[in-house]
Amino acid sequence: MDGRFAFVGSDGRAASSAIQKAIRERKIPIQISNVTLDGNHVTAHIELDADQSFKGERAVLYVAIADNRVESHVAHGENAGRSLAHVAVTRALKQLGTVDLDRASAKDVSFPVEPGASGSRIVAFIQDPKSGHVLGVAVKKL
Repeated sequence: MDGRFAFVGSDGRAASSAIQKAIRERKIPIQISNVTLDGNHVTAHIELDADQSFKGERAVLYVAIADNRVESHVAHGENAGRSLAHVAVTRALKQLGTVDLDRASAKDVSFPVEPGASGSRIVAFIQDPKSGHVLGVAVKKL
């Protein structure tokens, strides 16, 4: 959760606790707008509000394109012969650069999108480069 909390995925109680803790953590607002999908290409505008509580701090802004659901057919190993479903499969990830958290900023992004994507989303997030903590996230359907 946000790069701050670790737990075994099958431990529902620990997952719920981590989610509740993450919800209480302060997040930096991010807006995704002007999203257009033209054939196999997506463009978007990403904006971050200034947050004076992070005076003098910097973070790295990333944008990803993810498929909502993908299925794989396993040929070998313990899951041989099974079909496995996967969610939020990242197809492209782009680092847009470092941003000053106490100043508003905006960036335009452009991505190729794989043909045949099964319902995609664009995700923008900012991450503390020292700790790896995720400080804010926004998601928009394509």
